[in-house]
Amino acid sequence: MKTLYVHIGMPSTDTTLIQEFLSMNQETLKKNDIFYPVDENKSYVIWNQHMPLVTAITGENIPTYTDRKKYISENILEEFISDIDITIENNVIISSEGFSSLFEKKHIVALKKKFNKYNVKIIVYVRRQDDFIISNFQHAVREGRHFDFSLEQIAEIENAKYYHIIRAWIRVFGEKNVYIRIFNENEFFRNDLYSDFMNILGVNLQYTKVEVPRKHQNQSISYEKALFLKMLSSYLAAIDDIDNEKRLNHQEIRKVIINSSSDDVGDIKNFLSFSERLEIIKIFSRDNAKLAKKYLKRKNGELFNVGSVNPIEEFKYKKDLPDEEFIEKLVILAEEMFNKQKMRDEIYLRLIGSIRDSIELTSEEIEFNYKFIQENNLFDRDFYLDTYADIKQTGIDPLMHYIKWGWHEGRNPSNEFNTREYVIENIELIDQHVNPLVHNKMNS
Repeated sequence: MKTLYVHIGMPSTDTTLIQEFLSMNQETLKKNDIFYPVDENKSYVIWNQHMPLVTAITGENIPTYTDRKKYISENILEEFISDIDITIENNVIISSEGFSSLFEKKHIVALKKKFNKYNVKIIVYVRRQDDFIISNFQHAVREGRHFDFSLEQIAEIENAKYYHIIRAWIRVFGEKNVYIRIFNENEFFRNDLYSDFMNILGVNLQYTKVEVPRKHQNQSISYEKALFLKMLSSYLAAIDDIDNEKRLNHQEIRKVIINSSSDDVGDIKNFLSFSERLEIIKIFSRDNAKLAKKYLKRKNGELFNVGSVNPIEEFKYKKDLPDEEFIEKLVILAEEMFNKQKMRDEIYLRLIGSIRDSIELTSEEIEFNYKFIQENNLFDRDFYLDTYADIKQTGIDPLMHYIKWGWHEGRNPSNEFNTREYVIENIELIDQHVNPLVHNKMNS
């Protein structure tokens, strides 16, 4: 019987980094009889995780995806089970934050029924709630979502009530099949998250060569940036507001702020004062004690090391920006975005100017590009003609125009692909003389 490990990606426990680590070390996993599905041609894989398996069972939409209905299908589960049955490896891992955020007990029962021919093991990490709140706040402002810091609202956050969440899984799968781990470096095996996760699977990384992802997904932002982003959320569409056509553009604005070298003042951890942290810990203390005593067999009922919360410095940071400061930061943001775009346009024109005259495609290259782009549905003819009226007036084949001249001129083949941005970010195209649209598809 194969073993299926279900990683419940609790928010703010570096789930994305774990998924990236597993994706980067496919060969190492296989050598240890472990399979982690990452083939994006499969319906149950998005990027390097398995949210579609969640939605296929729950029937609930994915909030941030425009093609939501695509992922609510029994066929997804059938494809996954069929693939798992023919894999050589005897151990399979699936991972998604959706397992924690969407599941009710009825869904857990449904999952067990679907996977009843496997030996199912559950892996879950939990983080001390005050740190969990700070991390959640940071994610919220990064994506333009509102976050209420009132203790009343914090007390209602279901994902922070670990005992009740984990109890539901244990009741369905049994206590011996649920691995509960504390998300804290001092609690990790060998003080390392990846070593800890792999140790659950029976692999000791001390004797195994692996690649480790850079910790860029959850890179901390400063207090001042978080404050500015928090106020901007009243004016910009959140990334999960899929009905707002401006949401992607507004997310780009947030990225400019996040990546800016200005406003790197203050530690975001100080959004919560020492007294507020103690209050939050107190709110969840009974729930934590139950989990510690009942499932981790800790007689003292201590789930987390509360002693590490120290009143070393009681910062008196403001919780909101005065209007004058807010306007000042908006002006700086506008200037930075203008300068950035101006610089990118100049770089693009210089790059293209240096290669335009040297590139002369052969008929075979033109034919290959045309056929490849057409077969992979990479080009939107209606978009191209509607966007570039001058091309429409000439009567030329729009795809042929893009292949021969359009991409050099910085024209976009569809609403989904930005030619200038891609060329600037992939300078090697200058030497390779490859169409950026073809290059993107071949390397995706």
